[in-house]
This record gives sequence, structure tokens and C-alpha cells, in this order.
Amino acid sequence: MIAYLKGVVKTKREKDIVLIANGVGYRVHVLPAVIEAAVISKDLELHTHLHQTENASELYGFASLEELGFFEHLIAISGVGPKSAIGILSTAPVRDIQLAIVQNDSSLLTRVSGIGRKTAERIIIELREKLEKLGIVGEAGNEDFADALEALVHLGYTRVEARHALTQIGKEIKDPQARVKAALRILGRK
Repeated sequence: MIAYLKGVVKTKREKDIVLIANGVGYRVHVLPAVIEAAVISKDLELHTHLHQTENASELYGFASLEELGFFEHLIAISGVGPKSAIGILSTAPVRDIQLAIVQNDSSLLTRVSGIGRKTAERIIIELREKLEKLGIVGEAGNEDFADALEALVHLGYTRVEARHALTQIGKEIKDPQARVKAALRILGRK
């Protein structure tokens, strides 16, 4: 199994790159962020997952082990294939997706083509406990976090923007109003 590749970027396309490693060109499906960061004729390192079916072998590459691990959790769920998992990982940073799952928020998942309400609920049911065991509760298990998130959504921010801003706030700020003010400062910088 190919678990890691380091090579020179030969070509970039909309959803994949060709990476030359030891004279062999590997077509690797990657996240949009990897495509943006990849520079033709420059070195690139990827943590990879080789997905094999009876009809094809496809290689999926990730910039971090965290992304790779979460991808593998997603594809282990019935009804979630590698393309859907890449779609989910393309919507937001891994931490934001994990927090959405722990908070029972399927809106982030259902934005992905091919992920309907039932599949999103299955992902939440199957991953929530695993994520909580890994300690991905943090702010998500806190009612104050949820209150601050809802306040930001009511102010017109998307759940993804609001959640991302709230995760950047220090844990010492617990009051929902103070969290909202701090998040607004973060959102105002963008």
C-alpha cells in the first residue's frame, strides 16, 4: 500500500495532480487547498490512501495525517465513498467538520453533492462517539459555545464562518456575549 509520496508536481487539474516520484507519475486526488498550494516543478509531500475496487485503484493525497485519518473514518461509513469524503473535507477545516458532527449539525455535511439528510445523520451517528472519545468535545459540548454560534448565525454569518471564528477564541472566554464579541472581531478582520 502507498502511504506517503514525496515528489515533484508534474501537472495540476481541477481535482487531482500528477506527482513524479522516482521517475513514476502518480495521479493523486487531492483537496482544493492542496491544488492551490502545489507549484508545478516543485516538491510536494502527501500522506496517501490507496482506494481499490474491482474496477479501479485510486490514490488520495492529504497535506496532514489529521486529514487522512478523518478521510479514512468517513469512507468506513456505509454510503460514503472517497469522492463524497473529499467533498466533505473540501467544505471546511477538519476541526470545524468534527465540531459540527459532535454538535449534531448536519448543515455542513448536506452541502456536499451526494450527501443527503439520511447520509449526514448516519455520519453524525457513527462518528460522534469516536470524536468525543478522541477529545473533540471541547467547546462543542459547551452550551455557551452553542449559544454564541446561534447568535452569530442570527447576525447573518454562516454556521461554517461562525464555528471557525469561535474555535479561534481562547478557552478562558466562556460568557456567550464575550465569545460573540471576540468572534465578531475575528470575522471583521477578514
